[in-house]
Amino acid sequence: RATIRDPEKQRLANPEYYMEESLFDPLIELFLRQGVYLNVPLWTAKAFNPRASGWGWEQLARELANDPSLAFVPAKEREAWTAEERNISSQEREQRIVGLQKVHAFIKQYAQRGGKFVAGSDTSDGDMPGLWTHYEMQSLVDAGLTPMQAILSATKWPAELFHLEKEIGTVEVGKKADV
Repeated sequence: RATIRDPEKQRLANPEYYMEESLFDPLIELFLRQGVYLNVPLWTAKAFNPRASGWGWEQLARELANDPSLAFVPAKEREAWTAEERNISSQEREQRIVGLQKVHAFIKQYAQRGGKFVAGSDTSDGDMPGLWTHYEMQSLVDAGLTPMQAILSATKWPAELFHLEKEIGTVEVGKKADV
């Protein structure tokens, strides 16, 4: 949202549509100088990524939501895993797609210039624990990260961010993942 000049537009439901690509470079330079690790909100990818249905995540979520071995998960939570957004206008859908394209352009530029990312391990708004981390990693690849960068976003880079790289983040002798 730092690439949106109008503060009123930053508060809108789909502010990404108003991102100004001319402001990407100065922001990327600042982030790189400061060693910023980006966490791209999962909802950005999940809520309006037109490629999402092709991945099969929704089908897998439906299967897991109906898996009897997960009956201990409250029904309301399992329903949220497969909830679909309804009543969205074609104009809003188009704005979301354009906004997503701008977010992807920023992510790609940041990654190409050496920026690091952290895949979120949190779950909210109906995100299925475990599954959505993989979804987010796929979204990062779709945005322009290499598959290895997406893996690093869920392993090594979060360990670095939290200054735990001597203990976790990679499989090495002496670390918790010492095979």
